[in-house]
Amino acid sequence: MATHLRIHLGKERELYEQPPLVPAAEQARVFAVPDWADAHLLRMLAPANRAGFVLQLGYFQISQRFYVATRYHAADVVYVARQLGLGPDDFDPLRYADARYYAHQQFICEHLGIVRFDAAATERLYQEALRLSSQHLKPAAVFDYLVLYLHEHRLELPTYYTLADVITRALLAFEKRLLHRLQQHLHPGEQRLLDRLLAADDPNETAAGETDADRRYPLTFLKRIHQGLRAGEIRERVTHFASLRQLFEQLQPLWQRLRLSDQAITYYAEYVLRAQAAQLYRRDERRYLYLLSFVVHQYYELGDALVDTLLHTVTSAVNQCREQVKETLYQQRTATQQLTSQVAGRGYRHLQALTQIRALVDAPDVPAEQKLARIDALLQRHQATAAQLSEDHQQLEQLRRATEQQAGEALFHEALAGASLRLQTKLGALVKALVVDEATTRADLWRAVHYYQQHDGHLGAQVPLDFLSLTQRGYVLDAQGRLRPSLYKALLFLEMATAIKSGQLNFTCCYQYRAFEHYLLPAAQWARQREALLEQAGLSAWRDFATVQATLQAQLQAQFAATNAHLGGTDNPHAHRTPAGRYRLTTPGCRPSSRACRRTCFPATGWCPCARCSPAWPGSPNSTRPLARCPANTPARPRPCRNCWRRWSGWAATWACAA
Repeated sequence: MATHLRIHLGKERELYEQPPLVPAAEQARVFAVPDWADAHLLRMLAPANRAGFVLQLGYFQISQRFYVATRYHAADVVYVARQLGLGPDDFDPLRYADARYYAHQQFICEHLGIVRFDAAATERLYQEALRLSSQHLKPAAVFDYLVLYLHEHRLELPTYYTLADVITRALLAFEKRLLHRLQQHLHPGEQRLLDRLLAADDPNETAAGETDADRRYPLTFLKRIHQGLRAGEIRERVTHFASLRQLFEQLQPLWQRLRLSDQAITYYAEYVLRAQAAQLYRRDERRYLYLLSFVVHQYYELGDALVDTLLHTVTSAVNQCREQVKETLYQQRTATQQLTSQVAGRGYRHLQALTQIRALVDAPDVPAEQKLARIDALLQRHQATAAQLSEDHQQLEQLRRATEQQAGEALFHEALAGASLRLQTKLGALVKALVVDEATTRADLWRAVHYYQQHDGHLGAQVPLDFLSLTQRGYVLDAQGRLRPSLYKALLFLEMATAIKSGQLNFTCCYQYRAFEHYLLPAAQWARQREALLEQAGLSAWRDFATVQATLQAQLQAQFAATNAHLGGTDNPHAHRTPAGRYRLTTPGCRPSSRACRRTCFPATGWCPCARCSPAWPGSPNSTRPLARCPANTPARPRPCRNCWRRWSGWAATWACAA
């Protein structure tokens, strides 16, 4: 019977236990004996010990772990034997004495600065596995993170069985601790509430023709989340959310006492989503943990679905209104052009009449009575009667209104008011059901949403208007200062959608639309575990930001001084000053030698020795793992190598471990 979890398949486990494959072109570099090992190698007399030492050293520099001598690759044994002047049969894994075998390991670790994997290292790894278990990662992911942890802390990698045993003990211990906490805090009322989710329909109330297989559990209905955007489907989703919210509020004290993380909730809820209700009965006390996580998870998932519905519906309505405005403006274009032509023609005639009247008034030799007669005749000739002037005034007013509408603001708000009824039908109950986070939401918008929820969508005289801009208030209030409820509600929905996207409106009933502060570590936890968290993140050297800032500032000033010195001298031939006192930079052409350098770094065989480039890679110091070119569809993200179990980064989009 297996004593640990099955983390990997047999092939992946075998890859971990096998020494890394070394290409023939890289054997000279991988199995080169460093200066500090020459004297030790010369003191060895047995050929098996000499070859075994070089093989162990080469493999260890690649993968930071030791392998059983019987697993050494034959090609590597032949190469090392020829390098040492030995025959291929001089190295016998069985003659590689155990005493020398382990003594060589201790010697290699001491000179490379690697800590042997002993009882203290096992305890450190177990504590790290416990921390990772609290995040409810998959066992394979925990395995990869532990290997990365060993590399970062320069600890020898143990055997596969040892790692699997540590992960198994950590996962079982965490779940046992969680179940014990559940037994302590689970009240009888909460237990009955959860059991009710697994209670099937009453057989006495089953409809005619239905069998036992047709009976449904309440849990089955809670699994469904409809994604339709019709008004009826949205109302059904809101009703579903209301029932889940009632369950959530009754179980929230238990959830808070258990201190379940989002990862834990998702981890256990996924099992309920896949399992049948009858299968949960066989889980004993664990089913309460699964059902609690399921209720919380579905509540958050449905909250996300409601907010997505709000965003999609508002965006669709706004786009339709803008299209309607464009169509209206296009249809009014011909009429506006005709009106402009008429007003321009009449204005030209009025200017002509005024010019002639001005000249007649300025004439000194014409009597006043004659001037009045001539002015009246001019007005009659230019059709400037009272009726004509009144008609011209009306045309000017129409042109002014048409010009204002061309900006689109008035037409857009009118179209939005027309679409308000459709928005209220879809989003009225939805907005009332959402739980807004008052602490992190913009104050003026929170007051408006809270007022809408408290008054069930009915608007009174004290409706909040401060979340609207001055322009929007001008459209919401009519000429008599009365509120236009339809436009107000539409603008409220629009402002909510805009604030959600900018992070100014947050909810407590969602995964995705919470406040940014929710995703950060709590201040109390940071104050209590600051040193441990900095060490886990590899930021211990940055704990005192004032010192770090001063160091960086000094380095920056020194670099500025060096750069300015180069610009002022002749060291930089690509920068020179113009007669106007400005600097001009020229880009040199690509020299042929750059291609030769690229061929040197990346040979034609496709293998890249990591020792040349690994110092620039974070997380891979002193690595000598060869790289091979990845296929075009390889995702550009860090991933662990299954052979050396090192997590690469940086150039992962182009190169990956050859194994």
